[in-house]
Amino acid sequence: MSEASKPDEVDAVDDEVVAALARLRADIDAVDREILAALNRRARLVREVGRVKQGGRRSPVYVASRERDLVAALVAANPGPFRAGSGAAAVSRRDSGGSSRSFAGSG
Repeated sequence: MSEASKPDEVDAVDDEVVAALARLRADIDAVDREILAALNRRARLVREVGRVKQGGRRSPVYVASRERDLVAALVAANPGPFRAGSGAAAVSRRDSGGSSRSFAGSG
């Protein structure tokens, strides 16, 4: 292989890398939109739970043990790559009472 052909080969590899990164970033953007849609769907459901509870006055809107059980179930179901307690898998939500809460797989 001559010295003159090396820059063309490097350019071809660079183009492949750029194209691969563009595809991966587009996939990440699509997943981000799916996550956002799922979080918004969840928030609407949580809000509805709050409305039902407030209307029935049979149980408190916020139940700490329910949140604890939910987090434990999420941690147990998490295949990775985030480790429990890493903070990377934190999920913020607004409970039906209007206060802001966040929880993470901290076990």
